[in-house]
Formats: sequence, structure tokens, C-alpha cells
Amino acid sequence: MDERLTLDYFWRAGGFGMYQVAAFGLLLLWAAARFARRPDEQRLPYLRALGAATVASIALAVVSDLAAVCWSMARMQLDAERWRSTLLLGLFESLTPAALGLGFLSLSHLCQAFGLRRLARSLG
Repeated sequence: MDERLTLDYFWRAGGFGMYQVAAFGLLLLWAAARFARRPDEQRLPYLRALGAATVASIALAVVSDLAAVCWSMARMQLDAERWRSTLLLGLFESLTPAALGLGFLSLSHLCQAFGLRRLARSLG
């Protein structure tokens, strides 16, 4: 295994689910940044719904990646040492959508916190 942990490898490792996680995550981050700039409590349900959609896309991507690892490993004829290293690599690849999505969620919550602080100041 000569793979270096580059952004390209990280993206490819996550598979197709990375596109869905990135799409929901970017939309959530954009909406949260808008909320931070101009807070309006009517936008909060929209932000919650986008956050839930992002979490659901993370779960779908990770579960489908784990299913692919299980399906592939069940068909491989590997010795014990090779089996362990292949399983660990598969688990790493399966968790990359979660790493990407959780990054978007944390940044969006930071933006939302700034927006909520500004909203509280404007109301009180």
C-alpha cells in the first residue's frame, strides 16, 4: 500500500456518497453563513432541516461504504494478516464521508452560533 493520504485519495476513498455529503454540507454551510450575517429566527427551521439532511447523507454514505467493504471482504481469500489490513483500510475508507460531513456540520454550527448571538443582541 503505497497510497499517500492526499485530498484526492481521501475523496476517492469515500466513494459516491462523498458527492451527496459535500452537496448537503456546502448548502448547509452557505445557509448558516447567511444566517450569521443576517440572523432571522424564521430561518432556523430551514437550518435544522438542512442539518438533518446532512446527517442523513453522512449515515447513508457510511452505511453503503461499510456494506461494500463487507460484501467485498466476504469474497476475498486472504490470510489472517492481509485480512486485517484490508479490513482496516476498508473501515478508513468507509469513514471518510463522516469526516467530511462532520466538518461541514461543525463549521455550520459555528456560523449559527454567531448568528444566534447577533439575534439575541438585536432582540434584547
